Amino acid sequence: MSAHTLENSEGDRDGIRPFRPSDLKQVQLLVGAGVMEQLAATNKLAYSNPTTILVWLALSFTFIHFMNWWPQPDIWVSFFSPAFAFFLMAVPIMVAFEWQHRQYFEPLLRITLGLRDLNAIPEFYSLSPSSSFFVYSHRSAIIGCIAIDAARPGEELESILGSELNNTEIEDKKALEESKGTSNSVVASKSLKKRGANTTTKKDTTLTSPLVPTTQARIRHFHVDLLYKNATTSADLLEHALQHTFTESKQVEEIFAIDSPTKQLLGAVLKKEGFKESWTGPKGAKGGKKFGTFGLEEKWVSLERDSWERKQEVVKS
Repeated sequence: MSAHTLENSEGDRDGIRPFRPSDLKQVQLLVGAGVMEQLAATNKLAYSNPTTILVWLALSFTFIHFMNWWPQPDIWVSFFSPAFAFFLMAVPIMVAFEWQHRQYFEPLLRITLGLRDLNAIPEFYSLSPSSSFFVYSHRSAIIGCIAIDAARPGEELESILGSELNNTEIEDKKALEESKGTSNSVVASKSLKKRGANTTTKKDTTLTSPLVPTTQARIRHFHVDLLYKNATTSADLLEHALQHTFTESKQVEEIFAIDSPTKQLLGAVLKKEGFKESWTGPKGAKGGKKFGTFGLEEKWVSLERDSWERKQEVVKS
């Protein structure tokens, strides 16, 4: 039994274990929540940006002057007027940031949930003995997951979902809503036939194309439920996955991950484990993306086997 695994009252095991097909729905919900958490984090970083604060103050004072809402010594209620003006000017700024950033994260949510690996987890993460997909189970709920790809770390995986709803998907949703007395399976069958007639499906070669030998690996997914991010869940998951990758095969020499300013808690866990900023990612992988109003940038970080082994020796001694 793993050091991170305990028996719960229902006879199942609380702690870290390999992914099971029955976990798929909970994992997808966790990954989706992780994407949308970045929307809130991006908004907060935009609110606290010095440029935003200067614009907000300038608009507020201009509005106060235009409305003549300066405090009057003989009217005590007037002292609250400037505060109301600051609030009024903050609302449109916050709404503008939310609208702009949502245009990036909502398509990203669909693309992420449609990634080839997330729709064939057991098959994809068994392509290499050093690959793994672990979940953290707590009271029968999945509160964390981590996936390390040691088979195709440099490939940018395709998504079976587009960034927006296409006409066929919209029609499918309408058909399901209108089919009150019809079996959903019948409606789904009709929609699939229609979709097959109107679209051409690109053959997926993710699992069948030849593997190129590599000494690198990549953390493709690392998500922890918001309620447990400050606990040891994140560190335990990361340590467990790293140990599996480095000990299952001597082939992997370096593990890469993407560090984002919108994932500060997970970034701190990576840094504590020994990950350092890297100029490049796995061979063939694209660089970190820029997003948000003020160009927040994702960065590659990596951990070499030598560094990990030295840390293990220190821990044991």
